[in-house]
Amino acid sequence: QLTVIDTPGFGDTKGLEFDKQTTAKIKHLFETKVTEIDVIFFVIKASQSRLTERQNYVFNEVLNIFGSDIAENIILLFTFADESTPVALHCVKDGNIPHREKFVKINNSAFSFALNEKNHSLFDESLIRFAELFEDIDTIQTKSLQLTREVLTYRNNLKLTVKNVKRKLNDGLLVYETLKKRIKYIEKHKDEI
Repeated sequence: QLTVIDTPGFGDTKGLEFDKQTTAKIKHLFETKVTEIDVIFFVIKASQSRLTERQNYVFNEVLNIFGSDIAENIILLFTFADESTPVALHCVKDGNIPHREKFVKINNSAFSFALNEKNHSLFDESLIRFAELFEDIDTIQTKSLQLTREVLTYRNNLKLTVKNVKRKLNDGLLVYETLKKRIKYIEKHKDEI
């Protein structure tokens, strides 16, 4: 069984509120329906020399959903890749994005035009890479999302606690200001009292 969860529009121009909704939907899915996960793909153009702000944002948002034990289930998938080591691999390492050591290079251009003798080898190479990808996925140990659920529950509880502390702090500051005014009033009118 294969379940693919895509995040269309995540980190694009629809804004932070849309991203919050997407994150909430993913969290809800993992809290209620999905109990384990095999693989998370981070898709990056192979020739990128650094991660964009958008990519950093999306990677961090996705990583914040999961427990720390998920790194071995993250596969870097480099697109528009040739035979050389992807330049983007260095920017991922510089960005401290956790991932499996093994990565995948894909060049889908072989699938976008008619198959002829000239591009037949590119097509064959792409098929080999896809086969290697699926073989690698078979070796990955499925992770329970129990730790993820615990992390999500802890964060939700922490948010509620912070919200409650803020409310109590505001109430305390209001009492403080009221007392301060009363003390000023008493000091000003102490001879009359």
